[in-house]
Amino acid sequence: LTATATAVGAATVAKVDFFAGTTFLGTDSTAPYSFDWVAAGNVVSLTARVTDSNGAIATSAPVSVTVTTSAPSVSLTSPTPGTVVTTGTAVTIAATAAPSSGATITQVQFLAGATILDTDTTFPYATTWTPTAAGNIALTARVTDSNGSSVTSSAVTITVNAVTTGPLSVA
Repeated sequence: LTATATAVGAATVAKVDFFAGTTFLGTDSTAPYSFDWVAAGNVVSLTARVTDSNGAIATSAPVSVTVTTSAPSVSLTSPTPGTVVTTGTAVTIAATAAPSSGATITQVQFLAGATILDTDTTFPYATTWTPTAAGNIALTARVTDSNGSSVTSSAVTITVNAVTTGPLSVA
């Protein structure tokens, strides 16, 4: 946040206070007057209040700001759609993930349908899963970041075939 402030007559600017609504954010007493603010909320009304060396105070007109943050993102990189595996065969599930603005990734969960298969907290995000049942399985990844934001990837459907054995023979 930046404000331009001037005093009247022989007075000098003593300080500029910054507010979001009625919440005090911070003070700067050296021109150019500014304050680094980490935005929170949706629509915020910002003002600056100048105090001069004679104790006179003036407040700026409010400025409405809409705060937007990016959402985290995640996508599966492995396996690819249409992959066919058999029960009992290990499958590597991997994902790329990015946090929302100003955040860090806290975890990536890997899911088969609604079932959480594993959680990974370190890059690169991956796990190994061994399917035990045949069928078409929808795999997803869900990222959560330090802002508490969470999002689930698009599903990648793979086919799991049952292990088949040939006819038994006795000699």
